[in-house]
Amino acid sequence: MVVFSALLISCTAYALRRGGPPEKVTAILFTLGAYYTVAALSESIPRFRSVEVEVLIVDLFLLVALVALALRADRFWPLWV
Repeated sequence: MVVFSALLISCTAYALRRGGPPEKVTAILFTLGAYYTVAALSESIPRFRSVEVEVLIVDLFLLVALVALALRADRFWPLWV
C-alpha cells in the first residue's frame, strides 16, 4: 500500500504540474477514488463474500465522472480509461 500511495502521489503531482485540464481532472479523480475506497472498506465484512456497497458507490461515482470527462475531453486517451 505504501508503494501504491507513493506512485499515485508521484503521478498525480506530475499530471498537475505538466498536464492539461483532462490530465489534471483525471489525476485528482483517481487520487480521490483510491483514498475514498480505502476509507469505505469495512472491517466487519469478510472480504470477497459479499458486495461492499460503499466501495461500489465510490466506483460508480468514479465511472460517471470518467465517462463525463471522456465525452467532454478534446483528447482520445480518456475513452480508454
